[in-house]
Amino acid sequence: MHKKFSLNDPIWKYFYAISAIPRVSKNERQVIQYIKNVFVRHQIMTEIDEAGNLMAKIQPSKGFEKEPIIILQAHADMVAVKSATSNHNFDNNPIVPLYKNGYLYAKETNLGADNASGVAIIMALATDKSYRHGPLEIIITTQEEIGLIGAKNINSNFIRGQYLINFDSSNKNITIGCNGAVQIDAKLKLKKIQIPSHKVIMSIKLFDLLGGHSAQQAKFNHLNAFKGMGYILFNLKSCFDLNLINFLSSSIEMQIPTSCCAFIAIDKRDVLKIKAKINIIYKQLKEIYRVENHIQLSVNMVKKTDAQMIATSDSMAIINLIYTLPDGQQTFNILYQKTECSSNIESIYLTNQNCRIAIKCRALFESQKFQLCNQIAQIIKSSNGEVDISNNTKGWPIETKDNNFGLAFQKFLKNEFKKILSFTFSSGGLEPAVLIDKIPTIVGAFSYGAENLNPHSISEKLNVASVYDVISEMKNFLAHIKKYKKFK
Repeated sequence: MHKKFSLNDPIWKYFYAISAIPRVSKNERQVIQYIKNVFVRHQIMTEIDEAGNLMAKIQPSKGFEKEPIIILQAHADMVAVKSATSNHNFDNNPIVPLYKNGYLYAKETNLGADNASGVAIIMALATDKSYRHGPLEIIITTQEEIGLIGAKNINSNFIRGQYLINFDSSNKNITIGCNGAVQIDAKLKLKKIQIPSHKVIMSIKLFDLLGGHSAQQAKFNHLNAFKGMGYILFNLKSCFDLNLINFLSSSIEMQIPTSCCAFIAIDKRDVLKIKAKINIIYKQLKEIYRVENHIQLSVNMVKKTDAQMIATSDSMAIINLIYTLPDGQQTFNILYQKTECSSNIESIYLTNQNCRIAIKCRALFESQKFQLCNQIAQIIKSSNGEVDISNNTKGWPIETKDNNFGLAFQKFLKNEFKKILSFTFSSGGLEPAVLIDKIPTIVGAFSYGAENLNPHSISEKLNVASVYDVISEMKNFLAHIKKYKKFK
């Protein structure tokens, strides 16, 4: 029987307080200060490093002084996603969680339970005096969602723990691995010219796509708005004379783009024919991406301004590149039922002189990642584009037999909770991949957290019962460390 949801429980007091604080990546200072204030009130030794990461130490219970130091870790920042009709300002407005049928969600925005749930669970564990445990250390990082920046720049001198528990995954499995990532930036030079008198401006907008976490939900065949627009423009250009003018989009790192608007210059005599062709292409898109059952398309004529259009050859090169670039799941791991290799076109920007395209590649193994990376680089170069590869983060290869700490937790759940879980890896990045290298004392790690459905989308919802389960399981695990010390 699961505990009944109550706002009086410390876990939800912390979760709601965190949700009320704006905390998109690079704006975590206020939420970090809130966590520190709570810890100071509970006489927990706390430090904030130059990267903005919060670290804390909790003294062991009597009789547990000689137990290994366990690190509890989560990240403070969140991705900001809202519906096309929402006026929510993520720099100023709070997120107000709503409860329904066992889940928490937010209205017209993502909930931000990735990773507010992990932070709140750690705070609940840290301030609860009702259970016994060994020495604990806490790490709450910043800028996780934009490349694990906080973890990469952590001041590890404060941390001495040997075993790390990350709270940024589900309690349906025990996660002991994750995909690595690399950033690819393409730059194509372009020439802008005046729009001739026989041409008019048309806007084509794709919107209300499902989106979601660009790694975790790659296997569901959600349409990237840029790829959708590339499909439309590629099929149009084979029948009509057109020139690109601009792109507008909902570009958020770590999210599958949910909307894109292209402005094109077309012959005024072709307007009706192009509109009819777009409707045919739109139907084809919906057939290919049947999961996108709410996808919307709007086509409008735009009043002519002093805007310039991109020269025909450059327009064709950009359209061909967007159409050709691989996007979404590339390799599926049958054993773990996870995306093992993927890519995501994150943004496209047109300036007066360049077209810039940002692409994220992810894979479990370095060889996979750079094979995909080299493939994408070759496609870009064949379009006479320049390639810049940066921000490489190694994966955390899943090694079941060598992860004694994970094995100990698996055995604990089976013995104490009659819960049999298998090991898995995350299709996205997880901070243990970085922290294991940054903190030399760490010799074992796993990730385990509350069930958070559809992260990085307005459909995100947090399973309340799973939060209570994780807290109960962790309190018992930390109290039974003596019984499961074979991981040492």
